[in-house]
Amino acid sequence: MIDFTTAGRPYAQAAFEYAQENNALDVWQLALSTLADTVLHPEVEALLKNPSYDAAQRADLCRALVPQKLDASQQNFIRLLSEHARLPALPAIFSLFVELRAEAEKVLPINIKTAMPLDDADLRKLNAFLTAKFERKVNLEVDVDENLIGGVLIRAGDYVIDGSVRGQFERLKSVVVD
Repeated sequence: MIDFTTAGRPYAQAAFEYAQENNALDVWQLALSTLADTVLHPEVEALLKNPSYDAAQRADLCRALVPQKLDASQQNFIRLLSEHARLPALPAIFSLFVELRAEAEKVLPINIKTAMPLDDADLRKLNAFLTAKFERKVNLEVDVDENLIGGVLIRAGDYVIDGSVRGQFERLKSVVVD
């Protein structure tokens, strides 16, 4: 799979700035999410690569496959992406848009992997701890991973807190072996 992060960055920046200026961050994020999901379908990918379709037809295809109504600015955005052969970059554009929004709103997305589901009380404690640690509002995404024996694995950007049993075994093993 081609990484469209670099190619998608200016489009994500432009979409974010437009959405922010027009107080439409939620609407744009939803539209970009839906469009990103749409272009990832193998059938849609094949249609977008089909040389018998021109840029306008590709843009029309994307607009037709999105269940919600796109406003004029979003339709123009799709047309622009299609004209520059950047429709496959929509997943990267969406991801970059979310990052730009989180940075602007001073929200830190944090992924937490646990061996078992966390209850509401544990989530509140974890949220309070991480908010204090990073001195920012946090957005927790919790995934249950049965491969973890126990504990938690927390990722906040490049920062990792490995409180998993597996991580503790690995650290112990490296101390004992060295």
